[in-house]
Amino acid sequence: MTNEKSAQYWANFYDARARRNTAGSFMRALGYHPADGEDYDGLFKRLFGHIEQSLDLDADHDVLDIACGYGVMTRLLGKRTAGAIGTDLTKVLLEKGAVLAQEEDLPQARGFLQANAVAQPFPDASFDRVLCYGMFFHLDRASAETVVAEVQRLLRPGGKALFGDVLHPGRMHYERSYLAKVPRPLYPVLNWALRLKTWMATASGRVVYQAYGPSYFKRRLLPGATCVTMEGMRDGRPNNKSRYDILITLAE
Repeated sequence: MTNEKSAQYWANFYDARARRNTAGSFMRALGYHPADGEDYDGLFKRLFGHIEQSLDLDADHDVLDIACGYGVMTRLLGKRTAGAIGTDLTKVLLEKGAVLAQEEDLPQARGFLQANAVAQPFPDASFDRVLCYGMFFHLDRASAETVVAEVQRLLRPGGKALFGDVLHPGRMHYERSYLAKVPRPLYPVLNWALRLKTWMATASGRVVYQAYGPSYFKRRLLPGATCVTMEGMRDGRPNNKSRYDILITLAE
């Protein structure tokens, strides 16, 4: 059974921030920081370059962006492919994404739908590529397993899925950028403190930041599917050493 309480918590969390923040301050609230002299468009374009290369995007591809937020990546995917659909739990963000796509005259950004990642409203084998970026650490174990299976269900043979920004369990002490000011000998203590915070939140029925090792994905691949771990990706945040990406490719 998936954690509906946790899902609703995060939907409300992002909804509240979306209502009172501009795009820039909203992204700062999520921990994204552009490089010196770079605006947020530049940050996303740099991150999108990594996504585009990893997914090996083609103009004929149909793409799904799960947990799309206000559709920054969905709109960029729409410019590069035959069509992109974004889904998210947060209605306010989806509405903003739809307005921005209309303002940019992007018919390829074909829709912004409210849907839980564990139950996407599409038939089997609907997409050539699936992106799920910056969400996986919000999932409890049952939900995470369901999402991995759901993404593979949605992919066509030979399709690729990118799970980005997954929190690494062995590097949780890098999760907050302010920890860089703490003496390194204290990192193990802080590491376990963050783990304890996660366990306590989970015990109360709400996931805060759940870590998953690369082997978690490898154990849940469909027959013939493969996965590659990508680390050290520069996405514009000072704390990205705690994260990694997983690229899954289905068999032809």
